[in-house]
Amino acid sequence: MDYKEILKRFLSVGLLVAGLVIVVVGWHPLYRWYLGMEYLPGVDFYVSATHARQLLDHFNLPPLVWKYYWYSGYPFSQGYLIFHFYLMLPFVKFLGLVRGVQIYAMASLLLFSLACYLLFSRVSKNRLFAALLALATTYSASLYGALLWAGGIPSFATQTFLPLTLFLLIGYFQKEERHWLYLAGLSLGFSVLGHPRVFLIHLFLISLFYVVFYPYQKGKFLLIRRIKDGFLFYLITFFVGLIQIYPLLISTLKVLFVVTKQTVSAVALGGETAVRGVFSSHPQMIIVGTNQFIFIALAFLAVLFGLRIILIQGRKKALVGAFGRLYCLKPRAPSQHYY
Repeated sequence: MDYKEILKRFLSVGLLVAGLVIVVVGWHPLYRWYLGMEYLPGVDFYVSATHARQLLDHFNLPPLVWKYYWYSGYPFSQGYLIFHFYLMLPFVKFLGLVRGVQIYAMASLLLFSLACYLLFSRVSKNRLFAALLALATTYSASLYGALLWAGGIPSFATQTFLPLTLFLLIGYFQKEERHWLYLAGLSLGFSVLGHPRVFLIHLFLISLFYVVFYPYQKGKFLLIRRIKDGFLFYLITFFVGLIQIYPLLISTLKVLFVVTKQTVSAVALGGETAVRGVFSSHPQMIIVGTNQFIFIALAFLAVLFGLRIILIQGRKKALVGAFGRLYCLKPRAPSQHYY
């Protein structure tokens, strides 16, 4: 390996680390904003804190972990989602109940942002472009709105597995190395454990799009191999999330056969109006509550990047191609009736 190759790799790693630092610096105002709130919006935040405390006081592994109510109760796995509560335990034990859950939520947001940066960097091949997209996604109301509306940590934190799964899945198609596919299936399976409805509404459909359409190395399609890889990918997901899939099927059957269509329609209608009212103010909440310089800097960098694309010959086509690949990665408004 000659010195030019060494220098090229060194610069590549340096740019990657610089982008990660930019994302962390951009995330920090959100961290200070959320931890500095006088009151925490979203009643489900306190539900999450209650369950985390109960699991800490009566620790056990599924399916033996038990939710105590006076002299009775039922298995924890039959009620609230427990995967994230196990991950919260070190935060709650060493940082306190409310502050520990807050920091866990912000840590999941940071992981989401870093995974977005790695994903966008892999797809666009441009570190600056990836950092801008990651920061824009981090400051999107479609992302942090799930934390402020209901406040449920499981649904909010499970969003992290979307960019992580796509990063690993695209890595497999680009490199055709099996360990990327195994890790992607593992990540998607963890999303099932985290929150099955987030998996069904967001992660499953988007990952399926990539499994069906994303080309292999050198633009190959390879239908039979694609079917085999897709089967293996979702088989890993199924077995990882099996402990949560069974209760999901039971609850789905109860909804289908117990709740009437008229009742569901009435609930959905009232909830939709409330969601629109609350979300209309969310973008202003984050602009007023954090340092506004970050928004000015993002706009300035976006303009510089656009000028650079226009001025450099041949980059216009490259930009169109990058946006074409990233189209389905745009932030989605989260469902507001998660735990």
